[in-house]
Amino acid sequence: MKGRIIRRTTEMSPERVLRQKVWKEMGLVGKGSLKKLSMPEVQRRMEPFAEEKYPVRMAGDRSKVPLDYSLAQWGHPKKLMEAFMLDPEIRIIVKRTPNAKALLERYIRLTLPKRGLRGYEGEWKALSPADIKAIVKSPSVYSNQANKLNAGIAAREARKKIAQTQKGCTIVDLGSGAGGTILPIIEKLNPIERSRIRIDLFDIMQVGLNEARNRLEKLGLKENQITTIKSNLGKMLQKKETRELIGKADIVVSGASLHHVSDINPEFKAAFKLLKKGGMFCFWDWGHYAWRAPNLIIAPEGTRVSTAGKFYEKGRRTIEAPKETAFIGRQPAKGVSRGRIPLEVQTVKEMLATWVTLLKYPPEYRQKFEQYFERAARRREPINFAEWLKGMTGVPTIEGKKAGIQFFEGHRPLELYLRAIKKAGFKRRPHAEYPTQSDLLYQIVVRK
Repeated sequence: MKGRIIRRTTEMSPERVLRQKVWKEMGLVGKGSLKKLSMPEVQRRMEPFAEEKYPVRMAGDRSKVPLDYSLAQWGHPKKLMEAFMLDPEIRIIVKRTPNAKALLERYIRLTLPKRGLRGYEGEWKALSPADIKAIVKSPSVYSNQANKLNAGIAAREARKKIAQTQKGCTIVDLGSGAGGTILPIIEKLNPIERSRIRIDLFDIMQVGLNEARNRLEKLGLKENQITTIKSNLGKMLQKKETRELIGKADIVVSGASLHHVSDINPEFKAAFKLLKKGGMFCFWDWGHYAWRAPNLIIAPEGTRVSTAGKFYEKGRRTIEAPKETAFIGRQPAKGVSRGRIPLEVQTVKEMLATWVTLLKYPPEYRQKFEQYFERAARRREPINFAEWLKGMTGVPTIEGKKAGIQFFEGHRPLELYLRAIKKAGFKRRPHAEYPTQSDLLYQIVVRK
């Protein structure tokens, strides 16, 4: 019998070389920090404040910019292409192989959200015990209001489920922290109702999970009623513990947690899978339009700005935004089904001014930023928060510390969440409203 001829390839294809190099140099291969694993040029471009302390450290990797915007306006793929083209082997492949440049960009786009997930985990690992304690113990006035509203909605639903079935009610809290969202729900239930509740807590912070469990037990819940799962929200479905809970939740809640990753679709897919048919997903988060691009221009009155801010329309005219620039509308935020509706420009101004406060600058500097914002808006000049903060170099904060200059936390405007809800499989139209005086904070309720 003739033997088969087996050809062994000693060299990988150019496509495979590109893929492996991108995955490796973006810091996604091996164990360790992104700084240790990434190509130095990639690290320099994507995480310029890796050595800063909290809260600057939590600004995180630039891949935390919402994927919806980072690919459209922030130019991350192009900047990373420039970094990878410094590699001699990649330059040769791109020069000799048709379509290699397009493949390189495709792999960069695929790895951006994955890098964001890894970067988010790294941020929490880098925090000191004092930093974590400050996060656990520091809810804001508005977040307390939002948690109370969310608790009223979820507690009514829980009572209804308990009355309808002998099996009680299961609540999942995504990004539970120290219990700021789940505790107000349980506080609204009587002792008998509390005895028939099961709770599953997800968070990346073990200290927060431990604190939430302790607080719930003080409210009368037994140890076997509470499950804690340490997990990055963007990777929940990869964990065995999560898969065992699929289809078992009556209610999924979340408070100010879903925005931490560059791609929110996996989080909403997980929420959808965890819920029973007819189950409720109710959450609140911060949202604004500032991360459309590094440079923002306030569009004229009476214009309609596109979702990503790449152009605005006035009558029959369409005006496109310059490179790495986006328009901000004077139109109401999209997708609100009831309650008051802020203007896009209001959400941007409040968010950026809030960051001046978060950076611990004296109150007069927040006022100075607001004056700069209003002046640029009137003149229709680009507003670049990072550039404005460079002028603050050397200005002492109220704690006497030097602050960082760039922030990339991914607070999305409402319509991007509504899009993710639909993409996850939710068929029913969600209710969305702004429940407090803040133009940044919204509440969404949707059923499976």
